[in-house]
Amino acid sequence: MNTQAILRAAAVEMLRSGLTTQAEVAALAHTSRQLVKYWAAREEIDTVETRKAWLRKVWREAIRQI
Repeated sequence: MNTQAILRAAAVEMLRSGLTTQAEVAALAHTSRQLVKYWAAREEIDTVETRKAWLRKVWREAIRQI
């Protein structure tokens, strides 16, 4: 697997989990936001909704710990 494929796989995994935004992944991968947006679209990842779901989960966990 070449470097670009490794970066793409890591980016897709992070986007799919909701851990990062497209802009954050682009910065980490040293690539354009447009390319990251293309990767997400190609994998049919709704990054906005995925991120919202992850944030809701983290929020609920934070409240539960109080």
